[in-house]
Amino acid sequence: MDLTPQITVILPAMLGAESITCAIEAWLAQTRCDALEILVLVPSLPAHVSLEPKLRFLVIGDSLLHEARLLGIAAARTEYLIIAEDHCLPEPDWTAHMLARLSEGHRMLGPALRSGNPQTAICLASFLIGYGEWTEPVPGGAVTVLPGHNILLHRSLLESLQPTLPDLMIVCSMMVKALRAKGQAFYLEPAARMRHYDIPSWWKTFGIFAMVGTNFGAQRTRSWFPGLRFLYWLACPLIAGLHLRRGLYHWWRTARTSWTVPFPMICLGVIWGVSEGIGAVLGPRQVVRWVGACEIKPVSAQTVREAERYR
Repeated sequence: MDLTPQITVILPAMLGAESITCAIEAWLAQTRCDALEILVLVPSLPAHVSLEPKLRFLVIGDSLLHEARLLGIAAARTEYLIIAEDHCLPEPDWTAHMLARLSEGHRMLGPALRSGNPQTAICLASFLIGYGEWTEPVPGGAVTVLPGHNILLHRSLLESLQPTLPDLMIVCSMMVKALRAKGQAFYLEPAARMRHYDIPSWWKTFGIFAMVGTNFGAQRTRSWFPGLRFLYWLACPLIAGLHLRRGLYHWWRTARTSWTVPFPMICLGVIWGVSEGIGAVLGPRQVVRWVGACEIKPVSAQTVREAERYR
């Protein structure tokens, strides 16, 4: 067995390494951990540095989230990278399944996802709107789109997006969209499974979706003349409707017994649509700092235990 790492897990710990203990443990518990380099992005080195050889810490100071990820990409020692989230945990055989697909020549792969805490309606609604297309059960094979996070890709694909990569990494789904425009093929491996945890608070989730929406609106209209950005408001009802339709479809496909989910889903779709209009008007410079606020939500051991009892 080749013990040389083949994949770098770029794992943000913007609140400190101690905040993502569950995520680190999940990656270290991989059956093919020998193939991983786990690169933890930290504001400063933890007081007690782990001696685990697979674990590296990269000090990113006060960098914003997308800036920290770019530093991680530059520091990675492998050809394949995963843009990981601090609240999405892989099942133990994730790496083994992904390595099998890499051996077939695939260069950009996505996992099957499930809600880590579906017992809370707001969590399941949030998850299905954001990740419905990749929610179990889902067939594997060639797909037309992958999520912006928790995807495995060859570093040369990111390099091909220069010099626009720093802007595209602000909202990683824009990076995926740019690669699709270049003709890159995507593959979904349903056996590589991950659990995505959301915050079980209505108001916090509303705030997160508002920040997500503003970032999407700002990035979509980045090259528009300022006056034209106001016209983006005309598309907001359509955007809200599209998010709601997608979420409801995947709720019906995967979890339609949870009849409390449609109402929060309607709320989240409207918030996202309205916020895209706000982001278009404000522009990317005004909203870029909100990316970290809406994406950094490390999962606690208590949350994992409670979710496991629900299963």
